[in-house]
Amino acid sequence: MSSTQATAVAGTTDDNLNLSKQLQEWTQTSFTDLYKLDQDPQTQTLFTPDAQINVNGEVFSLEKYDEHIKAQRGGATRVDILWEGVLANPEDESRSVLFKGSYTITRSLRFRLRAAPMQTLTHVVLEARVVEVDSNQKIVSLLQTETYDRPPVHLAPVPAGISQGEVDGTQGS
Repeated sequence: MSSTQATAVAGTTDDNLNLSKQLQEWTQTSFTDLYKLDQDPQTQTLFTPDAQINVNGEVFSLEKYDEHIKAQRGGATRVDILWEGVLANPEDESRSVLFKGSYTITRSLRFRLRAAPMQTLTHVVLEARVVEVDSNQKIVSLLQTETYDRPPVHLAPVPAGISQGEVDGTQGS
């Protein structure tokens, strides 16, 4: 291999790595923005019009995915996203990246439980094919799995030496 060919290959690799990093950051930011409470989900700008979307084994249209995101907001006053594992692999000879990642959505709800807002957790694992078209990033396919959980509620134990009657006020004087 000549030095010119080696430089061209190295340049292509660097370009793929830069594209991979750029599309990884865009994908993470875009999914984080989907869950913001102060704005409507922007799925129309995130996906291509004919994107293939699969959530928990069910095929979704863009409109259905948009409604799915909105429905999860019910009663929430705060949403936090924690990305846990992210991998973006550039695909050969194309301006696309296979993005794999997982994140946890913690929603604080309007009502309180033991003086703190009740919370729900949604664990999301996703695989998305992201392409760059005319300097715009778009998702052409999404495979997403969600599981739902509630953080445990820790109740203080009744101190030793106190009878149940003393706790609930039914013990006579």
